Amino acid sequence: MQFQSAVQALCDAAVDFIVIGGVAASPICVVTRTVPCPAEGFSRRSDLLAEVTGLGGYHVVKFRSVSIQAFQHEFAILDLSALVLAKRSAGREKALPS
Repeated sequence: MQFQSAVQALCDAAVDFIVIGGVAASPICVVTRTVPCPAEGFSRRSDLLAEVTGLGGYHVVKFRSVSIQAFQHEFAILDLSALVLAKRSAGREKALPS
């Protein structure tokens, strides 16, 4: 699912979500308040998380996020320092900028 259409589907379904990573992430990876996610195209997918390694569940991740406007919607994305912590905790050092 493309980033914009994924955000649109999540917003249309009124899902509380936080985007983990960026536009280059494929598939889009999100943490949601509720799993399974009611948005079409997101059931039983590995890109839906109940928690983020190194950070915790939805409420902790929400605290470590920033709100942005894109595609005529406002939604949250994980802040950069939290993203770096999550990648390090998951052993994904190569995914970090040098």
